[in-house]
Amino acid sequence: MQTPQRTAFSGPTLIRLLARLADVEVTESRQALSDRLSQWIHWTDAIALSTALKGNPPAVPTGAQAAGSADETECARVRSALVNAIAGGNQMHNKLTGIDISSGLFNVPFTYFVTNGKNPVFTESYRESAINSLFAAADIAYNSYLFLNLTGRKDWFSTLSTSSNSLFYPSAGLCFIFSEIWKSKPSWMNYGKVRGSWAQVGGGAPDPYGLSLAYVAPSSSHLGQPLMNISGNTIPNSVLKPYTSTTVEVGMELRAFNNRIGADITLYDRTTTNDIVSASVPLSSSYTSVLLNVGKMRNRGIELLLTGAPLRSLKGFNWDISFNMAYNDNKVIKIADGLTSLALPGAEARTENGFVYHFENMPFGMISGFRAKKDLKGNTVYNILILLK
Repeated sequence: MQTPQRTAFSGPTLIRLLARLADVEVTESRQALSDRLSQWIHWTDAIALSTALKGNPPAVPTGAQAAGSADETECARVRSALVNAIAGGNQMHNKLTGIDISSGLFNVPFTYFVTNGKNPVFTESYRESAINSLFAAADIAYNSYLFLNLTGRKDWFSTLSTSSNSLFYPSAGLCFIFSEIWKSKPSWMNYGKVRGSWAQVGGGAPDPYGLSLAYVAPSSSHLGQPLMNISGNTIPNSVLKPYTSTTVEVGMELRAFNNRIGADITLYDRTTTNDIVSASVPLSSSYTSVLLNVGKMRNRGIELLLTGAPLRSLKGFNWDISFNMAYNDNKVIKIADGLTSLALPGAEARTENGFVYHFENMPFGMISGFRAKKDLKGNTVYNILILLK
């Protein structure tokens, strides 16, 4: 399959196209023009359209005048605004099939054949899921110092119920290069930029077939009829919703002294809602876990990058250094109504006195356990009933 290409049209190119359309009777027939357009525009999975405008839109010339004026404008490269837009769709299809064969203990030692086993077991596995998506994006640049980025995407997840299997998440980002228009900036400053963005992303359940009970047919039977067993150890949840993560970010980038020194700092706040997690359940339920939408979790932090060039030689010997650091504050804001803690399935010590829990108003995934109770003097408190026995 041919790789999709992005086709961009500048303002002069659009003028030339419109001019040829207006003068089609003089220059060539519509059929010939259509053939030429088909050569200019390559229709692929995504088409980008760019246009450049300064002041009022230019008048559309005709005939040979169009080609001349458009070429002159293109050579002059007088441009103040640029818009790039793209739209398309995407489909992701995952399919997994597998066969597991186990022989059990061998009847004859050191004879490695499946049929030599006392309990041969053949297991077939199958998983299939898909995500259908539509997306669009637009980049707007003004005078090479102001940039706006807008995106939007909608996904449909096959792993969720049809009543709540879609999610739309947009984003917007703005960047301002103030060094381009700061006429009285210090001579030591080479580059300065501030940026800010707001974005959402999301996702569905990680595994398929988690909405209803699944059954398997083992080799055992009862009264000549096959028996069906429930497959899996997770309680199905048909009301799961897609999770959403919202991020707000601001930052600044500076370069100075002929780009010998640079700094880039970023502040961010990321909040995730309806995150899909696995929670432990009592073994008396015949299950080990259940999938739930956790209420709310937040990540706040700062990222810093410092760069420098202590040595630069005309002979090509350069020495560049960099230092980066990051700090992140994670906290579980809310789990669910009436629920302040959540155990992580399978995350426990072999002694069964240490576990991993999610607690409200604490970081995600805290190690917790039991310890002997002490009185005010530091003595261990024993259960009196046990001592009496």
